[in-house]
Amino acid sequence: MEIPSNRYEFELDALLKAIHLRFEVREIPISTLYLDDNRGSHFNPVLDSMRIYFVLTRFSLVAIITAVAVSQILARLVAMSFNYLAVRNAVFLSDRDHSRALPRYVALVAAIGFASYLLLTAMREQMGIPTVYAKLIAEGLLFLANFTFQRDVVFRKDDDRSDSRKTDWHSYYRSVLPTARLTRRYTTRCLLNAFRRFLPPATQHGLHFMEIGGANSCFFEPIVAELHPRRYLVVDTNEFGLNLLMQRAVGGGVLELRHADALELTSVENHDAVFSVGLIEHFDPEGTSRPIRAHLRNVRPGGILLLTFPTPTWLYRASRSACEAAGIWRFHDERPLERQEILNAVNQDALLLYEKTLWPLFFTQHLMVFRRPDLPSGAHSGSATIDLHASS
Repeated sequence: MEIPSNRYEFELDALLKAIHLRFEVREIPISTLYLDDNRGSHFNPVLDSMRIYFVLTRFSLVAIITAVAVSQILARLVAMSFNYLAVRNAVFLSDRDHSRALPRYVALVAAIGFASYLLLTAMREQMGIPTVYAKLIAEGLLFLANFTFQRDVVFRKDDDRSDSRKTDWHSYYRSVLPTARLTRRYTTRCLLNAFRRFLPPATQHGLHFMEIGGANSCFFEPIVAELHPRRYLVVDTNEFGLNLLMQRAVGGGVLELRHADALELTSVENHDAVFSVGLIEHFDPEGTSRPIRAHLRNVRPGGILLLTFPTPTWLYRASRSACEAAGIWRFHDERPLERQEILNAVNQDALLLYEKTLWPLFFTQHLMVFRRPDLPSGAHSGSATIDLHASS
């Protein structure tokens, strides 16, 4: 039976071996006879008891080690899962499907672990570097390689993003999240405060507003009620959203709808205020400047341009990562923008009057207000800038 024990511990070892080999075990009663009060027994109460108990101790140790190993494996799996989601969603903002990214990530983890072992062994055994220092050096060298491979191979943004990864505006207009009602109130209040503060005096023809990307606008009614514009033009490519806005519009013929693309908006009109909320972040870096320039072309001299867009703060990244992990993120093609990208697109053709980060929105938006200089034709408007930062 290949059982190494041969004293009193043999009984317990034999029973365990029989169970492991799936033998049938039957209990048979026997008579126990002790001759001369068992004086001939060689049982040592201390040593032989320790041998018997050692079998149980071995079993217990194996069980404990197995539990620890399993817990370590589970802990590493949990840690690796968290790291994968955090790096994918909060660091690289990758849109690559899990079916493509996860196998590469696991392979990279295995490769980095093996490379770390080889480096550590080589530095310790061949170069005589103490283990602790060798570990620090190896991990430091591999850190940059790990980052580069994750950025350029594992979580590289897909160039062939399909339309299924674009924002479904029809679905968005059909079912608005309950939290959006609160965020819209806050955004509306910020817009109205900016308009009251920076709008030029109304002419005899009344104020003219232009909202680009405003299908099913939630700002139309408050602006009409508070600022009483003479004309409110909404430009968008989404006919469904435009129809929704038309069905609920009130205001005595103030509203005008136009089905047009912000990238193809070549018209030049004179509006006192041109603005967009949640639009320019849905274009690639090359295409972002085109709608911004289209905004600016339609602002009359002395009028204002107002833009709000998501900006990549820590709060934005954390909020978006949580929504993506929960599978409720809708704006797949949204690209958070830095303020400098907007300034580059405006290109000193307007004066920055005011800017503010809207922190209460969680998906933090940045609001910027520009004024188109009221200068004679041919004068250069970039000779001066006004850059007022809001502290809140």
